[in-house]
Amino acid sequence: MTRQWNNRLIFLAVLLTGLAARELFFEHHFVWLGPKQHMCAYVANRGDGTLSVLDLVHLDPIATIVVGSQPSNVRIRPGTHEIWGLSRPGGYLWIVDAAKQQVDARIFTGREPSSFNFSPDGRLAYVTVAGTNQLEAIDTQSRRIVRRASMGHRPESIFGSNDGKILWIANRQDATLTIFDVGGWRTRAAIPVAPNPEKIAVLQDGSKAFVASATDDLLSVVDLQIPALIVNISLGGRASDLIVKPDGGELYIPSAEAHGLLFVNTRTNEVSDYLLLGLSPRTAILAPDGRLMVDDTGAGRSVPVSLDDRLAAPSVPVGEGPVASAFTPGGEMMLVVNSQSNDVAVLRGKDNSLITRIATGRDPESISVLLF
Repeated sequence: MTRQWNNRLIFLAVLLTGLAARELFFEHHFVWLGPKQHMCAYVANRGDGTLSVLDLVHLDPIATIVVGSQPSNVRIRPGTHEIWGLSRPGGYLWIVDAAKQQVDARIFTGREPSSFNFSPDGRLAYVTVAGTNQLEAIDTQSRRIVRRASMGHRPESIFGSNDGKILWIANRQDATLTIFDVGGWRTRAAIPVAPNPEKIAVLQDGSKAFVASATDDLLSVVDLQIPALIVNISLGGRASDLIVKPDGGELYIPSAEAHGLLFVNTRTNEVSDYLLLGLSPRTAILAPDGRLMVDDTGAGRSVPVSLDDRLAAPSVPVGEGPVASAFTPGGEMMLVVNSQSNDVAVLRGKDNSLITRIATGRDPESISVLLF
């Protein structure tokens, strides 16, 4: 009788374990993927010049591709299976074919390419080259530079309009924001902004630009219709990131120096609120459900913030030195890049609980997700 009872207990334990494993599997498995479809994350590793390829179905690293010194700015070219990034010390952009899992091409731009962006149709890539003070246009089919234009001193970042007609470029050394007409291939205006401008955010309607200083606690507000500088806002801490609310009414600014999240009213151009978050909140991303997920680099945590009531939910431990995040299509999973523990934390999108951590190369910095 005892043996029979023990056998029943063993059977029940095995059954429950199997059901639990099945539940965990379907928590992160993309049941809507076809038999020949893949979903991968691509992570640029500054420390060893590689790109890590992570399988998001089986949650495993599947390839490490050597791309070039200090890779950054990983982006998927619209409408393709191409992963683009840049090597600033190497002076080139690199392109990886997702199917081949190897570098397909390198495009040499000149000294110190600093950032790039695609046209909405993916036919052109626009590159700022800090070392030569230029903007370059690359034909993405022929992979050749087809146009150049002079910018201000040390162009560092670029932002494109939704219709692809305008580019905004922040020039570090002369503290200006260039408004560039793509169709006419000319500079419309160069607006003085706060010292050492770096990050740019633009409202959906193209009426205002917000430019954050990399060295000062200042945020420049630029009227793009006039165009002219409206005001420099003192934030009480340097901006670590800029995130625009989808309806354009607010700008959310994590600040490691201020240890929290700043709320800027984009209509009155004033800091309207502040939320203390932790040690050093650095980057943030809007979740599909409307919450803001903030990476606290110093504390190794991701902090969910309800934007309507200005409340932070309990934070989630993700690893050492989180610096960037991304959601999978549909928001089933959130991926957090940890620069110090050299891995990517995988969280469930619905409750932000940790599923696992996947190893990357050294000092990972940026991430993109591709379904193909």
